[in-house]
Amino acid sequence: MKTIGIISSPLQFTNFAEYVYQKKLDNYNLIVLYYSKLEITQINKLNSIYNIKIYKKVRGFPVLQYIWLLSFGLKIKSCDKILIGNFFSDTHLYLSNIIKKNETVVIDDGIITHSIPDYNLTEKRIVKRNIFKSIIFKLFRINNSYPKKFSLFTIFNIDNQKNIQIEKNNLSYIKSKLQSKKQKKSALVIGQPFVELNMIDENEYINAIKKIISNFSASAVMYYPSRKEKEEKLSLIKQLNSIEIIQPETNIETYLIKSNSLPKDVIGFTSSALITINKILNSKEKLIDIYSCRLPLNQSRLSQDLIDKMYNRIISYGVRNITLP
Repeated sequence: MKTIGIISSPLQFTNFAEYVYQKKLDNYNLIVLYYSKLEITQINKLNSIYNIKIYKKVRGFPVLQYIWLLSFGLKIKSCDKILIGNFFSDTHLYLSNIIKKNETVVIDDGIITHSIPDYNLTEKRIVKRNIFKSIIFKLFRINNSYPKKFSLFTIFNIDNQKNIQIEKNNLSYIKSKLQSKKQKKSALVIGQPFVELNMIDENEYINAIKKIISNFSASAVMYYPSRKEKEEKLSLIKQLNSIEIIQPETNIETYLIKSNSLPKDVIGFTSSALITINKILNSKEKLIDIYSCRLPLNQSRLSQDLIDKMYNRIISYGVRNITLP
């Protein structure tokens, strides 16, 4: 029987591809859900490296995706295993619960993966308030509960749990694409959509980027934006001295792998890319210095405890902590 995969971001695609190559899978169907042209462009660019067979790309509103996935799931009926790209997505879990399977595998979706073992699965429903989705679950008698037992394919240091079996993702395929590179005396900043999420004032964020530019004696500073950052903010960053905005055609890890040269320093905030870059580029010998800068994030979206945990976890993976003046 086939393996079914469902993903909805470039990072999830990368980790699905790593699973395919590390487990030597051949008989699989991958479903890609996407919501913007940039998302699917990045995934297509990634696939020029991984050459993964994509069964279907489904764009659109969640309602349309629900309808297509229901049709697909009822047609497939069963599979050997299903790979879920986002454990906290009702759409991913919805497909998983339509199809009968022998095994469920959850793949990494960034640092939030650390939250999965702490999630109270027994008391959580996948869909609570959405009327349309709730009707679909009830009408077709789809289980509205999280999986009680699954494997977790992860790069992170997480121990086996009673109901979670850890499978280590060593990023071996993307590491195999790494070739010797020149290093420039440059710095690369990994952007995040904190302003767009109302977690920090725009001026504070721009000032932090200014301080990073002045703090690192680099010949050039590049800014690699998140696909969720708005053009208005990027235009302000572009006006700063000695900075270049990179157009993100792939995820940052693949950009560095394919680049002709490496920066001396990579600087970010709470992005899990800081960890994956460290694991890929510094696994055999130290090629670049990687830093996490702490920003004064407000607690409108996340508690201070969760913000502290994110920073501390990133530092625990060998990323250096710096405080901006």
